[in-house]
Amino acid sequence: MTVRPLIALMLLTAAPLAQAAVASLDLSTYTLTRTMSIGASMLPNGSESSAITYNRDTGTLFVIDDEGVAISQFTRQGAFVNRMTLSGFGTASTGDPEGLTYIGSNQFVIAAERALTLYRVTYDPLTTPVRTALPNAVLATPPVGNVGIEGVSYDPRDGSFVTVKEKTPGQVNRNIVTFGTPGSNVLTSLFDPLLPSTLNAIDVADVQVLATVATPGGALADQLLIFSQESRKLFHTTRTGQVLGMFDFSLISASAEGVTIDENGVIYITDETPNIYVLEPGTAVVPVPAAWALMASGLVLLGAMRRRRS
Repeated sequence: MTVRPLIALMLLTAAPLAQAAVASLDLSTYTLTRTMSIGASMLPNGSESSAITYNRDTGTLFVIDDEGVAISQFTRQGAFVNRMTLSGFGTASTGDPEGLTYIGSNQFVIAAERALTLYRVTYDPLTTPVRTALPNAVLATPPVGNVGIEGVSYDPRDGSFVTVKEKTPGQVNRNIVTFGTPGSNVLTSLFDPLLPSTLNAIDVADVQVLATVATPGGALADQLLIFSQESRKLFHTTRTGQVLGMFDFSLISASAEGVTIDENGVIYITDETPNIYVLEPGTAVVPVPAAWALMASGLVLLGAMRRRRS
């Protein structure tokens, strides 16, 4: 066996990308690598996309529109898979879904901005879930108009959620809820993202909990990605509002507002057009220990072969 086929064999038999975990994140190394247009297939009425989330179980992306017409599924290459139509999210007081997060077992949580309410739904493209029949959790007394809950992200470590309120005032909150139980919301204010001492953002459009992709027990698990549409910036922050990094989006889109990340550290941002922008780090994600062991064994074998030849 020559050296090149052996190396190829090692790479092909290493742990798959789905098993990778992000040990650290540095937005200064990220670049825009692809722009995926999803407008032609996303929704029949051409609604604007408002939120995006990643389903690690399927390895696919899910997007919701701000009219609450449907949740659409796409591959990470931007190919349309299917959609699930929604019912009852189109009114002024209960509509405007601005947040979407995957919570496991084929279930998602929708954040309705004006109603300040989270709705739990099971994804099945053969059904049409009705808003009034979905288990829900009210986060605050509605209505607040078009400056309510803009984003939601699930923390798999304890089942809590991090939510963001757009402005007047801006908020980043931790929420513990019991769906279907009125008054169950336990809210902890994390920080005000509009203050000069934190993000100094003009507004907040979405949030992504990094515990969904972080190496277990690592510092990254307690950190967040926060997107500001009006500031046109993606922030990497702690849960106290300390900015750890920033990606300038001003030359890419003025209408981007949804963010998610996969287990390889690739970031996906959706905007109203609708597009999905793919940001990738400049350095490879460190493979899991099993992959390292496999690669190391291959290197040992390669060394032994070279010694025999000499």
